[in-house]
Amino acid sequence: MNYFDSLAVGCASAILLARRRHLVQWACQKHFGMATLIAVLLILIPYILCNLYVLGIVTVPLGNAMQAWGFAVLLLQSVTTPGRRFYRMLNWPWLSRLGVLSYSLYIWQQLFCTPPETFGLHHPWWMSFPGWLPAVLVAATVSYYGLEQPVLKLRARFRKI
Repeated sequence: MNYFDSLAVGCASAILLARRRHLVQWACQKHFGMATLIAVLLILIPYILCNLYVLGIVTVPLGNAMQAWGFAVLLLQSVTTPGRRFYRMLNWPWLSRLGVLSYSLYIWQQLFCTPPETFGLHHPWWMSFPGWLPAVLVAATVSYYGLEQPVLKLRARFRKI
């Protein structure tokens, strides 16, 4: 339950985009610069205050929620204004492919980036960054094409019934 508020922000953003896309699109186009600045500040301020211990602050109340809202604004901008300079790169083929694999990467990454001592191992090179990146990419690709895609096709068949 640590990041429930962040999940709620993601859900609220999806609902907002689905039900009020025209309003989101208008806001993202009309106030693009200001929204981007506010989003970046929402992401950076809790990070700076917590990790650099500015003014002796160790935690920022609602810091995770602030960052979630910042990322939500950037995500909504990327969906509604994909032609903007920064967001154009999200359509590069290799980056799009990485986006397709993102859920699989999320699922498998913990197995590979967990400290080796957890598994009773010494410190093998392939379990330290960046050594685990190729392994997690392979696992995510196999998982996506070998498990997720077949299950989604099966689900689609049952939906037609």
